[in-house]
Amino acid sequence: NFESALCAQDPQFWESRKHASYATLIKLREFNSISPIKFRKKDRRGWVVLKPKIIDKKLTDYL
Repeated sequence: NFESALCAQDPQFWESRKHASYATLIKLREFNSISPIKFRKKDRRGWVVLKPKIIDKKLTDYL
């Protein structure tokens, strides 16, 4: 139940989204914060998958 984490106890929140096509909710338990990585992309994806050949030394320190 993500309701409390979203601060979405108001029924109007869910009513306004009842016709949404999709939603992605991911609960993370363990994670490490890293410095932002500049990466040029030309589409609207919210993330990209970095393949080993393009990961720089800074990122590999956190893997």
